[in-house]
Amino acid sequence: MQIGRSRRFDKQYKKLPKKIQQQFDTRFRMYLTNKHNPLLNVHPLSGKYRDHQNFNVNADVRVVFLRDQNKLYLVAIGSHSELYG
Repeated sequence: MQIGRSRRFDKQYKKLPKKIQQQFDTRFRMYLTNKHNPLLNVHPLSGKYRDHQNFNVNADVRVVFLRDQNKLYLVAIGSHSELYG
């Protein structure tokens, strides 16, 4: 599977505390091995992120992404309020 990241995602990720970055790394590996894990709460989005999905990093931090058969593109990462207003 090809994995890409937006510049926005990279900037947001770099600003996160190291603890949140580590949580993301753990959850991202979890997503790659089992995207149906209930801890991730993967679901489609609506509104400005229509056609996107997200997964939980922790109770507040989410990752917005696009996925097709062979590609995963990380769009944004941040708190629920930062991403969805």
